Amino acid sequence: MIELLSSNQLLLIATALVFLLASIALNIYDKHNYSVFFLVASGLSIFSFAALLDPFLNMWDERFHALVAKNMMNNPFKPMLYNDPVVNVVYDRWDRSIVWLHKQPLFLWQIALSFKLFGISEFTLRLPSIVLFGATAYAIYRSGRLLVNQQVGYLASVLFISSFYMLELVAGRQQLDVNDAAFSGYVSLSIWCFLKYQHSKNKKWLYLIGLFSGAAILCKWLVGLFVYLIWGIFKMLNREWQPKQQLDIIAPLAVTIVIALPWQIYSHLKFPQEAAREMTYNSAHFFSVIEGHAGDWFYHFEQMNNIYGSWALWLIIPALIAFWAYSVLTISLCFLFYCGYQNALIHSCWSANNFHSFSCSNLVSDRLGL
Repeated sequence: MIELLSSNQLLLIATALVFLLASIALNIYDKHNYSVFFLVASGLSIFSFAALLDPFLNMWDERFHALVAKNMMNNPFKPMLYNDPVVNVVYDRWDRSIVWLHKQPLFLWQIALSFKLFGISEFTLRLPSIVLFGATAYAIYRSGRLLVNQQVGYLASVLFISSFYMLELVAGRQQLDVNDAAFSGYVSLSIWCFLKYQHSKNKKWLYLIGLFSGAAILCKWLVGLFVYLIWGIFKMLNREWQPKQQLDIIAPLAVTIVIALPWQIYSHLKFPQEAAREMTYNSAHFFSVIEGHAGDWFYHFEQMNNIYGSWALWLIIPALIAFWAYSVLTISLCFLFYCGYQNALIHSCWSANNFHSFSCSNLVSDRLGL
């Protein structure tokens, strides 16, 4: 197995292990700031290792994202899958569009910027995922610390950086790759800022909530508002019914709108037909089975084995019971964060298209030039 790895990959694994051991030792001796620093550094090394696993573009979404981002390097406000179409066909599907509005643009801008700064390669395509997952590891640590205690935050962050599913997202092996990495990063940061505001009441966290929520919308549309759902439930649990008690939501929501709305207006004005088609397609997800992706209400629970492993359910249920005994309010917040965030991510990851042909994927890869 080791002989299949390059020297760079072996170096990254060794670095990640050294940083992780240093982090554990510092955590034991209550040097928490240094401990989390080395933990995030270990995560960045592990994610960089994952980004180097495949020296090619993976079958589906990664190839489309890479090609659109490459075409956006020269014109970031005109996302195009085929910027020089040579065949006169009806471009009526997301996998064969000229103007590509199938997804929100922020993660594509990040890839295009990475291409601009560091050149076009598989690693630079995945570099934004590495950076945002490093930020996510830190946000998970801080969130766990605020919700329960330092050790819970630390262990949650360790589990995150060692998750095979997250490593496969960075490597591009899981569908939606960079898109879901960016989305999960911004959602995690928005939730951490929300928890921080609840503990400190410092208004700067309100603006950061709005900033990260707006960024999440620009990755995966309205599901980026997830932090406001948590906030609303939190207010209900605390019986905050009065109108004046809702005023603190106004500032972050305004920031979110300022960040997310301009692209929606611009895309509908600049590309009215494509935008209308994508809006119809997105809206159909609420009422129809799209591209054969059917499932009953238990669907997301069935996917837990794929995300966490077959043993995870036997740990999660006792953990929830133990947390409930610790604090009803704490477990309510933890449960909402865990189930809502993970189900949103699982839904987005497993609702991608699976019926395309191998030849079309190769065409997209060839056009990218990788």
